[in-house]
Amino acid sequence: MIGRQWRPEYGFNSGRCFLLHHHIDPGEKMGNKIRMKDIAQQAGVSTVTVSKALAGMHGVSERKRREIMTIAEEMGYIPPEKGQAEDALGYRIHVIMEERFYGQTPMLYDHMMELLSDEVFRAGCRITSDFVTGGITPDLPDLALSQRLVRPWQGSSMNGADGLIILGELDPESLVNLPGTSEKPSIFIDSNPPMGNDCVISDSFHGAYQLTNYLLDRGHAKIAFVGTLLAAGCITERYLGYTRAMMEHNLKAWQIDDRDLYTGTLRDDTSLRIPEEMPDAFFCNSDRTAAILFEKLRKMEIHCPEDVSIVGFDNIPYPNISPKRFTTYEIDQQKMAYEAIRILLRRIRGDPFRRRIHIISGRIVEGESVRTKAHSSEPGIYGR
Repeated sequence: MIGRQWRPEYGFNSGRCFLLHHHIDPGEKMGNKIRMKDIAQQAGVSTVTVSKALAGMHGVSERKRREIMTIAEEMGYIPPEKGQAEDALGYRIHVIMEERFYGQTPMLYDHMMELLSDEVFRAGCRITSDFVTGGITPDLPDLALSQRLVRPWQGSSMNGADGLIILGELDPESLVNLPGTSEKPSIFIDSNPPMGNDCVISDSFHGAYQLTNYLLDRGHAKIAFVGTLLAAGCITERYLGYTRAMMEHNLKAWQIDDRDLYTGTLRDDTSLRIPEEMPDAFFCNSDRTAAILFEKLRKMEIHCPEDVSIVGFDNIPYPNISPKRFTTYEIDQQKMAYEAIRILLRRIRGDPFRRRIHIISGRIVEGESVRTKAHSSEPGIYGR
């Protein structure tokens, strides 16, 4: 969030949350009180990193931890009392996510965690996190979440939290096996929740449908989808959106795996398989996969966009991976984080309103990876 901007803001009155509106300066302080975001700006890191460093949590190097603690001491930071939020006014929000989705900078959920942290701190609340490790494996496909849960972040426990955020793909039914979670207000982000739960998701289906039609409108007919089905719900939804567009144009749908189904580990450019019959365009389920594919094709002396077009998804930059600025579908993560915290705080307060899935639309962002070609007259695989 760069520069001065206007947007909805949270406020509290005697511990009760309400909405207010005012201009927000990213560097503003509440009076002269030093906050974690001030330390983060001084240290050149995220508020999440500062929170982890000050709490002695896993995920920060010892050198960086000492640096942050020194800056905090020099700035006169006073930590909150145990069990209180930084401003001693709000709630504690606890995030549960699978470890394989975090830490591959700047992967999608790294950025989402930072945005959630910003929204939580802006609301005068505190955020903690737990990881689930390993995911579903071929040997233990039905292993309960309660058996796979580890807490590498010291002091980060869901017990005592006022509300829960389940971020990414987990086994939602297994949450009932975790002590103290069944009755807590909760919201799912970017995953398919059990019936009767709030959820905020990006519009992967329609985004993929629009992006595929973008390629079709520019004369591409042989379009391959690059993404492992069922590795994540959003990948499968993007494939379905792509398939719908291809079917409506009576064209063949192609699919290429880009990661391990069970661990989620992405294939590198040496192991990504390109079909013998070369497509004239590739729809990649993420910008990172697009970058890996771009490098694979470059080594094969196949150039983008001169020889093939490539589109990605998410609109998250991957510096030092690819020089190409891809045409992509941008997910509005800022709005997803804002909506998730807004809804969760209402649940914590006990406000009566209907539980539902909140779908957040995005937009196509044009880059330099797609060329316009003559329309193909080849017959498709699907009949009318």
